[in-house]
Amino acid sequence: MQSDSPELNSLIADNVRRILREYHAPMLAEVVSVQVDDQQRMRADVRPVAKRLQYNEDTEDYDSFDYPVRRNAPVLIPSSEASKQTVKLAAGDLGLWVPLMHSLDGIIDTNIFGTVKPEDPRQQAFMDGFFIPTVFNQSVAGSADRFIEGSDVKLGSAGTAQALAFKASVNSVLNTFVTLLNTDLGTAFTAVGGGWDGVSIGTVQGTSDVKAS
Repeated sequence: MQSDSPELNSLIADNVRRILREYHAPMLAEVVSVQVDDQQRMRADVRPVAKRLQYNEDTEDYDSFDYPVRRNAPVLIPSSEASKQTVKLAAGDLGLWVPLMHSLDGIIDTNIFGTVKPEDPRQQAFMDGFFIPTVFNQSVAGSADRFIEGSDVKLGSAGTAQALAFKASVNSVLNTFVTLLNTDLGTAFTAVGGGWDGVSIGTVQGTSDVKAS
C-alpha cells in the first residue's frame, strides 16, 4: 500500500535508511598495517576504499563519510587442516572486507565443534567479518612469486626453480651413468669370467618444504 502523505513517505524512507546503515555487504578495502596476534595468527588493520553515503534531507543529496579502520581484522586464506598456505600482506594491499551475518564475539577465538550461539545479536555489522587478500585489476601478464598455469609452475625465486630442476637433473644423470656402468662393465667382467653384482643407486632425496631466500 502506498500512502499519499509526503510526511509519511519521508518518515518511512528515513527509517529504512537508518536501518540499512546498520547492515553491510562486502566491500573493497585497503590494508593499513599488518600484525601478528599472541597465537601467531596474521591480523590486519583494513579500511574500505569507498566512502559511506548518508542522505541529507536539507541538501537533498548524499554526504560522504570515511569508514572507520577495522583494527586487528582476521585474515581469511583458503586452507584446511591437511593443506595450509599463507600470504604475505603489506600496507597498501587490497582485498575484500566481508561482513558476516552474525557476531564473531565468542566464536573467532574458539575451537568450534558443532553450532555456536553468538554472544551478541547484531547482524551484518561492519566490525564482524574477514579480510580476504586479493589482486585488483592485475594484468594477465603480471608477475608473481607463485604461478601455476597448465604445465608452467613457478615457486618463489629463480633460485627455487633451479634447486627443483637440479634435483631432477641429478637423478636423470645418475640413472644414465649407472645404466652405462652396468651395461659396459658388466659385459666386460662377464667376458673375462669375473663376477659383477652391478651398481645400484637411490634417488637424490629432496624435501617437501622448499624454501628460498
